[in-house]
Amino acid sequence: MIRRAVWEHREQKLSESCLINTEYGISGKGYIVCTYKNAPFGMRYEFLSDFSLQRLIFRAELHKEDRSARLFLGMTDGSLYGHIDGKPVEGIKGLDSIDLSSSLFPKFIIARKFSTEQTERRSFGVLHIDLPSLKIGRLTLEVSRLDRHRYLLEKSDQSGGKILETSSHGIPLSLDGWLSADFQ
Repeated sequence: MIRRAVWEHREQKLSESCLINTEYGISGKGYIVCTYKNAPFGMRYEFLSDFSLQRLIFRAELHKEDRSARLFLGMTDGSLYGHIDGKPVEGIKGLDSIDLSSSLFPKFIIARKFSTEQTERRSFGVLHIDLPSLKIGRLTLEVSRLDRHRYLLEKSDQSGGKILETSSHGIPLSLDGWLSADFQ
């Protein structure tokens, strides 16, 4: 179960926390909705957690000027997959299902699709991660403007282990910070 989600903006040193909303009851779905009002762009977080399925979906919508981006992060029972709008992502065919219960650290795959025409007025990336359980401690998504724009996703387990996957293919937004989610 998610206990807390925090977005930290590196330059402005601002953060905003949200607690889980369980208005559907402990046997149903809970979610977090948060708008980061102090950033130079609008941001909305939504966590959907079906506790019986150990499933978590994270969605961040980023808007600046005429551009927007959507990042999706999903967790279910034991496999990893990536797709954009329901279609398989190029470059990761054959990797749509990975057993994360093995002793090897899994790699996080970031699916990207960016607009090349300003008239389309949007660009977005999609990331889905399936885990056998939510007992992972902390999951962090970082977007940095250094070395172009990078996505850096960090998983820290309870023993202090860490795995990182970085993509140097950037998203056209002036964004520098990270999002952390703490799990029970």
